[in-house]
Amino acid sequence: MVRERAIAVSFFWFSALFSIVYIYYVSAPAGLSKQRIELAPQALRLITEVDMAFSCFLASLVGGVTSLVRKRRKAGGVIGNLGGVILVVAVLGYGFRYLPYAQKAVSKEVDLSKTAENEIARWLEAYVNQKKGERVYAAGNYSFYLNYFTNVWQLRGGLFQAMTHPWPDHIYYQVNKGKSREIAIAWLKASNVRYIVVNGPGTRELYREFSNPQKFEGLGVVYTNGGDLIYEVPLKSTSPAKVVDLSILGGLKTPYNATDKEALFAYVDWIERPTVSEANLEKIFSDKYEVRANLKSEDEGILVQMTWDPGWRARAEGKKLRIEKDPLGFMVLRPGVGEKQIVLSHGPAWDEWVGYGITLVTLVALGIWRLRGYIS
Repeated sequence: MVRERAIAVSFFWFSALFSIVYIYYVSAPAGLSKQRIELAPQALRLITEVDMAFSCFLASLVGGVTSLVRKRRKAGGVIGNLGGVILVVAVLGYGFRYLPYAQKAVSKEVDLSKTAENEIARWLEAYVNQKKGERVYAAGNYSFYLNYFTNVWQLRGGLFQAMTHPWPDHIYYQVNKGKSREIAIAWLKASNVRYIVVNGPGTRELYREFSNPQKFEGLGVVYTNGGDLIYEVPLKSTSPAKVVDLSILGGLKTPYNATDKEALFAYVDWIERPTVSEANLEKIFSDKYEVRANLKSEDEGILVQMTWDPGWRARAEGKKLRIEKDPLGFMVLRPGVGEKQIVLSHGPAWDEWVGYGITLVTLVALGIWRLRGYIS
């Protein structure tokens, strides 16, 4: 019964994953890859999962056949095991002829220190204050490799699926593909991006994700090499911690979508509005930060342009502070008037503890199930 279920489950997952990848390939020719149908985000990346699912299905099938033969013949176990060995040898023999191609592909060493990705990353590393949390925006390979070479904070990174903030994928589209200069720059300001790496004609970047790179002309150019330019976005403060007027916060709305100009521009006007006081953020560890500010009135609070999450804790003068979520999903603190030193730290939230509990219960249940099988 267990083997039959294993065969059915593994076949289901193999069929589902294979269908997603297959439909992607056959829905449009290679020259029209942008028109291909993706039933799941980045369907092409599921090829590895297809291979693993097929391996599980094949192993379950061989195990099921072996078990069936063993029940009908005394030598069934030997025959089944021998058949499994022959199958493995046949697969290895088939794949062995492709080994020279693989060896040739990986034999050539690439000096990453001489790549454009390293050049861009090193420039950003030199001009971005990482300890203060200054942020940049890059696309394509420049984004993928940036945190291989440096620890510079960036908006995107290489994997949207791992993000808990609701807006980065929408920001990516408006910045890289959108036609509106105003909307793109507003989102960069809302995200506290100081530098944006733009890939224009003649860029050394492989993916060339910017459809309208010219829309950033007029911003200050701080770096250029061929088609690669780095622009500086004008910000009230490059720190992700900003003093804001709390009396305005209640009137702000969450944008209906990434092109909701009224809500977006109102938000940017709020965070960029001049204030008498200033705030600074300093990184202590990857999960611990210190925020300093001297607030002059009860209407002043601190915006921290980092993703709100129930795992965040804030303390000032030994007292716990409530952390609010603003309309874009960043953190807002109300520490009161005076010179404040706030420690922000992140730890497991209730949902993580639930996950740990489910894992523990599952392991114990599996152990009991196996133990009962051995006893019986």
